[in-house]
Amino acid sequence: MSGEGSSSGVKRKRRNTRAQAAAQEKPVAPILREITYRDVGVPHGQSDRLVERIQELLGQKFRWALECDVPQYLELTMEFHSTFLYRHQGGFDEPDVVSFALGKQVFNMSLVQFAEATRFYSAQEVSSDEFRGLLRQVVRDEEESCVLKEDLARFWRTIAISPFSNNLVASDIRDPVYRFVHKILASTLIGKYEGDKVNQHSLFCLMCTVERRPANLASILAWLLARPKKGGGAARLYGGPYITMLAANLGVFADFPADRMTMARIVTVTDPPAWTEVLPAPPSPDPTAEEAAHTAIPQRIRAPLQRHQLPARERPVKQPRPEPLTLEGLYDRVEQVRQEMHEGFQAIYDHFHMQPPSLRQPQQESAAGGQEEPAGGQQGGVGDA
Repeated sequence: MSGEGSSSGVKRKRRNTRAQAAAQEKPVAPILREITYRDVGVPHGQSDRLVERIQELLGQKFRWALECDVPQYLELTMEFHSTFLYRHQGGFDEPDVVSFALGKQVFNMSLVQFAEATRFYSAQEVSSDEFRGLLRQVVRDEEESCVLKEDLARFWRTIAISPFSNNLVASDIRDPVYRFVHKILASTLIGKYEGDKVNQHSLFCLMCTVERRPANLASILAWLLARPKKGGGAARLYGGPYITMLAANLGVFADFPADRMTMARIVTVTDPPAWTEVLPAPPSPDPTAEEAAHTAIPQRIRAPLQRHQLPARERPVKQPRPEPLTLEGLYDRVEQVRQEMHEGFQAIYDHFHMQPPSLRQPQQESAAGGQEEPAGGQQGGVGDA
């Protein structure tokens, strides 16, 4: 056994020695590429080629729409979103494709008139045949210059690593430039707040930019403004700069000057966000008022009170359990009653200044009378006899 253990130890040492020698003799891997640092003043990750590629993907029309930085006003935004209708989605020649109210005026427009009112296209551009062939939006049934959901699925399979579904995320897009362009479109023109999610609107715009298929920005804007707002009364409204541009082009500010409206406040670099003041605690509710309001409700529809709302129940105090009846206990009770009666009579005697009667004198008189009666009885009996 000792010979086998020593031989295995020698073999292990030989293998370690050979491995170390092989590691020392192995040549150093050659440098595949040299790292070049960016020039001074150029932000990290930015180069001229990257900026040119992003601008090339977006195109002139999308870049012009993204550069719209006119002020937005609360009154115009609320009035527009409260009255905007997109009746014929994907339509073109209908006279009432879109309708809205601005400055207490109602406007019914076709898609051509709406495109010209937004100033996305000039009067010469909307009258050309090329404008009619621009892609408008995603529809369910086949229509002219519209795409189907199957087209979006085909495009997604070419740029992403995950299959097409209803829950798409931008992190699945392989090309980082495409992800960056999608983020630009989603957070500006489309007005998304879901972070990494991809919907039909953002995927359609990305498909138009990547595949170099010109899109109709007027139809896209109407499609975006007509989608339902999530959140009820706290829903976020977007598109304020485009609404202001519409109002300026339609002459709304002639009757309603901009200086009389409430400008939506946007936090800038010079005005960073700060902590708000601590709000005071809400006043404590009045229990009597709450009880009165609850009592005024009919009994059949009154909500039952919770356990913590019920008044505290006052339970009677239980008397101690009496001791079991025994001869000793009965004797003690008789003695206690006799003592109480004696104290009561003594209090009465003291009140009337009387002396308590002697208990021995009646006994003696009764004893004497008892002795005389037998003698008399004997005499009477003898006389009678």
